[in-house]
Amino acid sequence: MNKIKFLWLFLFFPWWLTAAEKVVSLSPALTQLVMLLDGAGQLCGRSSACYFPEVEHLPVVGDLGRPFPEAVLQSGAEVVICDVSHPEANWQILQRCGVRVELFSTDKIGKLPENLQRLGELLGRERTAEQLAGDLVRKIARLRIEPPAKKFRAVVLFSTDPAISCGQNVFISDVLQLAGVENIAAGVGSGYFMLSAEFIYREDPDWVLTIGIPENAVEQMLESGLLRMLPAVKKRRIITLDIGKWGRLTPEIIDAAEKLRHDLHD
Repeated sequence: MNKIKFLWLFLFFPWWLTAAEKVVSLSPALTQLVMLLDGAGQLCGRSSACYFPEVEHLPVVGDLGRPFPEAVLQSGAEVVICDVSHPEANWQILQRCGVRVELFSTDKIGKLPENLQRLGELLGRERTAEQLAGDLVRKIARLRIEPPAKKFRAVVLFSTDPAISCGQNVFISDVLQLAGVENIAAGVGSGYFMLSAEFIYREDPDWVLTIGIPENAVEQMLESGLLRMLPAVKKRRIITLDIGKWGRLTPEIIDAAEKLRHDLHD
């Protein structure tokens, strides 16, 4: 009997040793993934950008990618998770106080299943994470294997004045390919940047995709903006993408890409 108990402890001891019971998330995307893994009960703090009803009762212990060290320590967190590091973030303070810092990458769609599995290990929810990651891998593979007959070109805009878009190392460019859409700015640069009206007119995209732009700003673009003479704008080929789904690398963006693909090609 004692041997059986010893074997049980040997097998399961690493699991409860490494699984964090108290976690702070400074990323809305990672907070969503934690909730998807049924790990919301392990969260003890959030960023000011994590405004989901399920975690609004938690103390705000930082901004997006920037911890407030004293608040994090008061929360009792064992681990801080984040997918972006604010230039002013001082992670060393937390690490010196024994708090682990786990930074996740979200530049490519392929990182999503990896992030789920890594969070599953961190939270001690490997089985749930493995199932969700497997479903995502199969869905992404299906969309890649069965591309639409026609591929559209689009400009992605987060602002119209100035025109701000995204290029390489931004998951949105990667995800759009699943929808059969080529981001005209994908080869221009990395991250988020301004596009000139001349560039957009020269590239002459089939569609204008807006993310997080107020409706009145879109109307202004139609009536008096610099892009009002763009063929796609004149034809009102403008689609407003839900920032709640397109602004974060979570499973929701894969479903959103599939919907966009359906809307454009069917």
